[in-house]
Amino acid sequence: MTEPVGSSGPAASKVADPLDAALARLLTALATLEAAVGRKREADLAQSDLSEAFAAMQDDRARLALELDTARAKPEARRGQ
Repeated sequence: MTEPVGSSGPAASKVADPLDAALARLLTALATLEAAVGRKREADLAQSDLSEAFAAMQDDRARLALELDTARAKPEARRGQ
């Protein structure tokens, strides 16, 4: 005799075991994916912060180079007079 649909007999438990195992694997995979996405997001934010800091340093370097050139040009202009 076959088990009715939705029963909790031996046939239902045989089907439930592989489903439970598959569900557990799926949940583990989803947790792993969420962790990887979180790490990627943190890495992207860190990269963005580094890029901003590098751009600020480049701007400072350009400004300082201009100030140095201006400071060097003043004594040369005085000597030429």
